[in-house]
Order: sequence, then structure tokens, then C-alpha cells
Amino acid sequence: MVMDFREILFSHPVANLKKEISKVKKGFNYGKLSKVGLVNLMIENKDLFKHIKFFEPQRDERGRRKRPLGEAATIEMQQKRKETAARKAKEKAAKAKPEAKAKEKPKFKIKRKQKKK
Repeated sequence: MVMDFREILFSHPVANLKKEISKVKKGFNYGKLSKVGLVNLMIENKDLFKHIKFFEPQRDERGRRKRPLGEAATIEMQQKRKETAARKAKEKAAKAKPEAKAKEKPKFKIKRKQKKK
């Protein structure tokens, strides 16, 4: 079965195509291109992308796509998320101005004198 280059490229997700283009580092402006635009760009420069093969996602016994991440990778991702959240919280606290804290409303109410009748 012979597949032309266009069909091979269309078998890949957009993220894979963008990764392949970024590896070439030829100064292509591909950031806002759709899948059709990416494929056309790659066909114009076919000699740079000859190595790409047909993409068949792995499937489990039910026919669903397998997730590429294992348990270890999932744990690593969770740790990175926690570290990122902690770092952002520190940055946000550092940006908070001490003057803004001084301008906060007092916690007690000031009683005003009532007029005598």
C-alpha cells in the first residue's frame, strides 16, 4: 500500500507536526497555522521532512487510545504542578505592596457622635 506524503502528514496530530517543524529551525512562521497550513508548509520543504512515517496511535484492548504517560510520569507532572504553584504564590506575595496593607480598613467601627435633639 503506497501512501503519499500528504496522507502521512495528515495522520499526525498538530502538536507532532509543530514539533517536527521546530526541530528543523529554518525560521518558519508556523505558530498560527492550521493543520492544512502546516502540511502545505512541510510539503513545500519535503526534503527536510522525509524521515516522518505514518502515525498510528497505540490502542488498548477496547480499541481506545492508550495514554502515553506512565505512573512515574504522572507523579512527576504532579510534582511540577505543585512546584509551579508554590513559585507563583511566592512571586505574587513578593509583588504585594506593604503600602496596600497599611491602607486596609480598620477592623473596628468608629462610633460617630449622635446629635442631641
